[in-house]
Amino acid sequence: MECELIRSAWLKREFRIAISGSEHRLVYNGRESGSEHVYFDGRPVAGGKSVWWFIPSFHFTLDGKDVSVHVSVWPWLAIRSFRIVFDNRILYEE
Repeated sequence: MECELIRSAWLKREFRIAISGSEHRLVYNGRESGSEHVYFDGRPVAGGKSVWWFIPSFHFTLDGKDVSVHVSVWPWLAIRSFRIVFDNRILYEE
């Protein structure tokens, strides 16, 4: 399994993830006017409204495996830390 950051922008990250020989896209978007989501191959898999502040973690399953995306945001609205965990294995961390 491989994970490569292919786009980094303000409150947004896009990754190429290779799973079992297939290539996929995972996108975190925190710029959605009061909500934020994680998309896998273009469809939303986790997220929702963020009333007071940003949602710290997103959890979903892919091929029966647990996936989590952890995001921490600075008060000046920049990503402080970002981590993708697939089946208890860290695929990406900044």
